[in-house]
Amino acid sequence: PSRSAHDAFGTYGALGTYGARSAMAPVSLKTSATPPTTATTAPPTVVPTLSLVVMGRDDMMAAMQVATHDQLPHWAISIGSPRSHGADSALHILRARLKTPPGRVLPLRFRDMLGGLDGPRIEHAKAIVGFALKRIGRDLASGRWLQYDTDLQPPTLLVHCAWGLSRSTAAALIALSALYGAGREDEAAAAVLTAQPAASPNP
Repeated sequence: PSRSAHDAFGTYGALGTYGARSAMAPVSLKTSATPPTTATTAPPTVVPTLSLVVMGRDDMMAAMQVATHDQLPHWAISIGSPRSHGADSALHILRARLKTPPGRVLPLRFRDMLGGLDGPRIEHAKAIVGFALKRIGRDLASGRWLQYDTDLQPPTLLVHCAWGLSRSTAAALIALSALYGAGREDEAAAAVLTAQPAASPNP
């Protein structure tokens, strides 16, 4: 049966067959926006609660096509296989809906397998960490996310792959671990499991 975008990106509660929304604890980040006045390290800045949504590609595309202004996520990580028309279509929809400001979507192309030229590589993990810290983290700490062309609350990260089970959950775990910081990996894992109870991250 068809479902509305509100089922997928609704502000509250479970998200039906599209997965669950995981309300994360506030993320503490160190920011260089205000130079420290002493030799000691500047205190971390507490940013707003971040919400995580993990979805399969087809569900994501269906939801994004009908999502209203107050149902769009703030950032997205779009994962697909190389040379996949479906992955290209998904990325096109995300970029069209999340276009202001640009750079809110991180596209990644690798297959759901280890080894080979098309499998996941360390470069993919580095790209996720960079996107999490340099884009999401900075946008949260500076309040820039409030200027995005969406009214969804709280600020939301959408991660999708073909089925929303392996590549997407692995990417979400990397992103949240980077935002949470060292020593809080268990909290990041718990947030991913809340968003996708059937999570089976890639090694």
